Amino acid sequence: MPEKSGAARGGNGREAVFPGGCGARTSAYVVTNGVVQQNGTYSYDQAARLTQVVDTATNSTDVYTWNDDGTLASFPGPGYTREMAYNEEGQMLSITRNQNGTRTLANEYAYGSDGGRRSRKDYVNNVWTRFPCGVACGPGELVERQSDLTGQSWATSAQYLNGSAIIRRNNEFHHWDYRGTAGVITDGSGNVLSNNLYDKFGVARYTNGSAQTPWRWQRT
Repeated sequence: MPEKSGAARGGNGREAVFPGGCGARTSAYVVTNGVVQQNGTYSYDQAARLTQVVDTATNSTDVYTWNDDGTLASFPGPGYTREMAYNEEGQMLSITRNQNGTRTLANEYAYGSDGGRRSRKDYVNNVWTRFPCGVACGPGELVERQSDLTGQSWATSAQYLNGSAIIRRNNEFHHWDYRGTAGVITDGSGNVLSNNLYDKFGVARYTNGSAQTPWRWQRT
């Protein structure tokens, strides 16, 4: 059934349609200040996996492909296609950017014996991220450390609660609500840096403040 908020066909608002069956979104319509920002339709395969998004507002078509084992093989980026490679356990090893046939390695990932991710190399931004503790970490003990790709100097960039919910990134502290959204972000002294409001799909409805972190929506 459709879900609507605000004036979906007026000055501001959004409309998303979710029919019966698996409940997957089939269309979305977003208007901001009287301008249509999104007018998309969504297509799925027989396994209910997203295969295509056609947006007449932006005149764009995004295509998603899948491997036989159910892992995502490729999805669109700005001006290129992201292509994923996996190991035999289904863990993602790399993301390559394919721009008109020219492929550039963007990210590489490594894992520990417990299956937990241990590192991520970002070749685009020259950032090497390590997660030195695995699933045995206690509350607040899992940290994220970063360096450039030389690995010569490391600094703690984030801290996680029970190895899942981020509670600190750099000097910004995340305060999660019951839906998994960072409604409030503060600095180390408790000063509010950002107030945020999201709908159930993680779409920002209201944001205010100067927080730098992009991690504001944790789960759907």
